[in-house]
Amino acid sequence: MYHELRTYRVTSPPMTKHLHDRMEQHMAGLFSEHGFRLIGAWEMAVGREMPTYLYMLAWTDLAERESCWEAFYADPRVAAMNDATYAAAGGDLFHDFDVALLKPAPYVASPLFGGAGDEQ
Repeated sequence: MYHELRTYRVTSPPMTKHLHDRMEQHMAGLFSEHGFRLIGAWEMAVGREMPTYLYMLAWTDLAERESCWEAFYADPRVAAMNDATYAAAGGDLFHDFDVALLKPAPYVASPLFGGAGDEQ
C-alpha cells in the first residue's frame, strides 16, 4: 500500500477556495471514475509555507498509480476542467507543488493508512 501526498503552494489565500471548488466540483468525481481512492483534502492552518493546499490518495501498488494517472490525463474532461478552473480563478492557482509517495512503516497499525500486518 502506498499513499500519495500532493502539496500545492497556493498563489494567494483566495485561490485556496478555487482549489477546494475544483476538487469538490470536478476532480473528486473524475478521480472516482478513474479508480483513485481520495483519502482527504486539507488546507494548511499553520505552517511555514502558507497558503498551502494538500490532498492524499491511496494506491495498492505503483502500477495502479501509474495506470490511473495515465487514464486521468487522457480524459478530455481534465483539460476542460483545467481551462474552466483557471478561468474562474482569473490566474494561476498555485506557484508549485510536490508529490510524495509514502509507504507505511511496518510497526504502525492504522485502519486508515495501513501498516503492521498489512500485505505490502
